[in-house]
Amino acid sequence: MSHKSVQSYLISGKTGSGKTFHSTKILENELSSIPKDNRFLISPTAKDDMDRTLLPYFDEDNIYNEYDDDFVENVILELVKGERREIYEKFY
Repeated sequence: MSHKSVQSYLISGKTGSGKTFHSTKILENELSSIPKDNRFLISPTAKDDMDRTLLPYFDEDNIYNEYDDDFVENVILELVKGERREIYEKFY
């Protein structure tokens, strides 16, 4: 088992600028070894009928349509911290 450093990406742009294409390439090439349940997607259009392209790359429970500072701090970061503790315990 190998440990890969934590990576975060913020991809934004106007409609048709290539956000989904670029995201797909990152997921398929750079993050292909990361399990789906260790990935998070925050997108206002992800769970509705507007854009379902990236959904197969993420666990359904880790896809969010809305967020604010409290959500990121209290939900996402706590999940990541829990995963890091588990990984740390396995390696040390």
